Formats: sequence, structure tokens, C-alpha cells
Amino acid sequence: MLVAASMIPALIFALDLPPAISLLVPLIALSVLLAVHRRRRPARAGSQARDALAFRDDLTGLPNRRFFFEELHACLNTPIPKGYFTAVFFLDLDKFKGINDALGHMAGDRFLIEISSRIKNCVPPDALFARFAGDEFTLLVPSVRTREEVVAIAQTIMTQFETEVIVSGHRLWANTSIGIAMVSSPRPSASDLLSMADAALYHAKAQGRGKFIIFEPTLPIPSAKSMSLDADIRTAVDRGELVLHYQPIFSMESLEIVGLEALIRWEHPHLGLLRPDAFIHLAEETGVIKTIGEWVIDTATERLSAWQSLYGEDLTMSVNLSALQFKQRDILSHIAGATARAGLRSGSLQLEITETVLIDDQDQTASMLEELRSLGFAIVIDDFGVGYSSLSYLRRFEIDALKLDRSFLTGIADKRGDALIRGAIQLAHSLEAVVVAEGIERPEHIEFLREAACDFGQGYLLGRPMTERQLIEQVTHHGLSWVQDVKAQKAARAA
Repeated sequence: MLVAASMIPALIFALDLPPAISLLVPLIALSVLLAVHRRRRPARAGSQARDALAFRDDLTGLPNRRFFFEELHACLNTPIPKGYFTAVFFLDLDKFKGINDALGHMAGDRFLIEISSRIKNCVPPDALFARFAGDEFTLLVPSVRTREEVVAIAQTIMTQFETEVIVSGHRLWANTSIGIAMVSSPRPSASDLLSMADAALYHAKAQGRGKFIIFEPTLPIPSAKSMSLDADIRTAVDRGELVLHYQPIFSMESLEIVGLEALIRWEHPHLGLLRPDAFIHLAEETGVIKTIGEWVIDTATERLSAWQSLYGEDLTMSVNLSALQFKQRDILSHIAGATARAGLRSGSLQLEITETVLIDDQDQTASMLEELRSLGFAIVIDDFGVGYSSLSYLRRFEIDALKLDRSFLTGIADKRGDALIRGAIQLAHSLEAVVVAEGIERPEHIEFLREAACDFGQGYLLGRPMTERQLIEQVTHHGLSWVQDVKAQKAARAA
């Protein structure tokens, strides 16, 4: 603008204007220039604001995918000192879909805002944490020296999910799976490095979720075919790829096996043995959960019938029902039909549902539970004490058993944790329900649960999930009471 103003006298002289008009020309010209400048300034500021918004996620306020890619590209084009690494973390929330399905997207959004804020505040100050898409997040740590630093960051992120998020009075939990890629020199492209982290994430999910894996050159990068689990799951039943493993449930008084929990596994032709966390959500999304659920019920009742002929009719089988299965009205007739075909008493089959099922459409839930119990099937609330815990549903719905989440046992060392698990057992007994404790991994767990009058228990100390052959071999060699002297186990462990 100053350059343009300096040219005004020369312009007047060249045009040979009358003196009166000559006096007005500078004033008019300066007014025009000032007006143009004022118009340009807010336009320029508006453009900068729009650019800033283009790099920001609307919901969380975090940097978005576009910004992350640009920063990652710039970081990888910057030389890194010898002995240092750049690390990229790819996070995907586990069980987040269940929050959206049960409570709606508004609750899901509030959960994302809270959990992303926690992670942002716990990562290194020089790191870039971004929302990549949906419930996926990425983290760029420009410079680390050791693998231990990367592991520590991942573990810190994991701890942010240990405390519940309160949304509209609901206590919500989720986990995260993390894939990590570390590079020094030579530097790969941004897309290649992110692909490494994505491959590690894929394997973390395949191992059961809630885990982190650091990419290694020996870690196979899944092919497009093997990564398309949503396509493979549609034919898994027909190809005979699904199997059941069985985890024994013990009486805490006698330490004898009284029941089994049927746990589905997928023997994937490319990825090996997959736990349900890796594929059940895909079965629900693709609509094959009904077929898979019916296969589980048919197989579990058939095997239970055979084992009851060997070990007695008091042996029970627990089967998990997903929220989507529970909503299907014909699940009642299928369960009843499978039990009848196997020649079982209805009480032999115990149906495990999560607290999520109970808060979704409570009228339909009450009707379904009433019908199942009228047919003689036992209803077990799985993972009691986490997720959407509310005492109101215990008042409304008749429940036969509460299965305490494994997190309860981790707190028995302190007074509050001790009181909490005792209170949960007393609450269940006052409602004429029995209690099954999950996560028994140490001899002192058994001693505590016995003293607290817990009815049943399961865990790795008593018996891991095993194939049918492994189960038969164990029972053949040791009988139904293969957990013998708890004190001897404790002494041997201490030695």
C-alpha cells in the first residue's frame, strides 16, 4: 500500500489536473487503498482460520488425519541422530461399538472426548496425538532411544482405560489395541510406516484385543485376503473352522468340577487360532452371528450330553449369548430344541449374558428372561461389576447367578477391595443367586473366596480353556477333582 501511495504525485503531474482537483486526488486514492486493505485483512485472517479448522477434528479438537500425515511426512524427511528412533502408534478402541449400540452415538461421542483427552495428557510433550478416523487414533513420537521407552508409553496409554468414564449416569469401559512401528535410518515413507503399525495392530486384535504389539520384520504383514475377516467369517461354519474350547468351573467348597464354560475359537487358515474378541463383532456386523450362535448351542449341548453319560447328570454347561443373539426371538425355540435333541434337562444349560443386554430395551429383556427361566434355563450375568453396572436391574430381573469380573480379585489385598467382593457375594446370596468368581490365578484367591463363601470359581490356576481332547485327558488322569492341596501349591510356588 505504501508503494502505491508514493506513486500518486507522479500520476497527478502526468495528467496535468487543475489545482482544485489535484488536492482531492491524494485523499480519494488513499481512501480507496485503505478500504481495499481493510477488506483483504479479514479475508486473509478468515483463510488462516479455515486452514486451521481443516487440520482439526471437530469432535475431540485433536489434530486430524490430514495433519497427522503431513507432520509424519515432514518428520521422516528430517534426519534423526544415530541411535534414535521414530515411533508411530496406531490405536483402535475395543468394545466401543457396544457403547454406541447400547446408549447411542451421543454417549459414544462423549466417551471419545473423555478418553482422547486422557491419552493426550499422558503422552510425551513432543508427541503428536491425532484422531485418525472413528474410534481410531494415531500417535507420533519423533524421537525415542530405546524399545523400553516405547513400551512404557504404550503401557501408560493402556492405563487410561482402567478407570470408567461416566456418561449420563452409566459407568462405561473400553479397551484399546495398539500397533507400534519403530524406525531409525533409512527412513520409510509415511504410508509404509503407518502400514507397519497397522499390521501390528491387526495382530494385536487377533490375539484377543486389549494388547499392544511392536512391528518386527519377522511379523507377517497380512495379505488382503487374510485381512478380510469379514468375508472369511461368513463361511467359517461351513468350512468347519470353528471349534469350542472348555474352561472348567469348580465348586469352591470341594474344588471339584461342576460345570464347563464353552468358549468359541476360530481356526483361521492364515492367522491361526483366533479368540472371540477378534471376530464376534464382525459376525454381528455381517449378520452371521445367528448361524454361529446356533452352532455353539448345538455343539455344546451335544458334547454335554456325552460327558454327562460319563461323569454324571449334575455336570452343567455355560454358553455365552451376545446382545444381538439375545434380541432374536427364535433363539428361545432353538435353545429348547437343541436341549431336547441332546436329551438334557434344561437346567443343565446355563446362559451367560452381559450387563449390556439388561439395559437395552428392558421390557423385551424382561419378557425374554421370564420365558427362558420358565423353561428351566439358568441365567448368569457375566462380567458383573464392570461396564454398565446398576443395582436397579437386579431388582427388576430374576437372575440365577452372578459371575464376578476378574478385576474384583485384583483388589483383595486392600481393605476396600476385600469389602467390595464380600459385599457382592452377600448381595447375590440375599437375592437367592449363586456367585462364580473369574480370574483365580493364585492359591490365596482360593483361600479368600472359600472364606468369603463364594460358591464357584474358574481361572488359570484351576484350569485353563482347553480342547475337548485335553479336557478328557485331564479328567481321565486326575478325575473331576484335580486341584488337590492348595497349601502345597502355595508352598511350592514360594519355594
